[in-house]
Amino acid sequence: MKIIFDRYQNNTNKIETIPFKNFGDFENYIIRLDQSEFSEVILKDNNNELKICGGRYNFIVSITIDGETFDLTNNTQIDLHEQITLMIKGQPVSFPPNLIITFEKALLASKYFHLHKQLESSLKWVKRLS
Repeated sequence: MKIIFDRYQNNTNKIETIPFKNFGDFENYIIRLDQSEFSEVILKDNNNELKICGGRYNFIVSITIDGETFDLTNNTQIDLHEQITLMIKGQPVSFPPNLIITFEKALLASKYFHLHKQLESSLKWVKRLS
């Protein structure tokens, strides 16, 4: 298992990979996300990965298992006209409000994925269309 994170400085995006030692290390990278210097962290295990983007109380969480990607959603009604912009890798990216997740739910999904390599069933996941 490994942790992959980006660091955006001086208009340059640098991707770093470090070995996964314990979940506390990964949690620290989630906490570090700030939509500025750090905006994405990935926990990767073979072909499966958990990706968390964003920061500052607004996170996007997706999990890919055996080639299928699922997005964690909240209970917000989808308004096709409303979008929330997050900075990801130095670029503004717009997301529908139902994909914006709290830190607590991002952490819960991360812990479960780390332990079981599956989706946490108490959370609401939507399969991403290919």
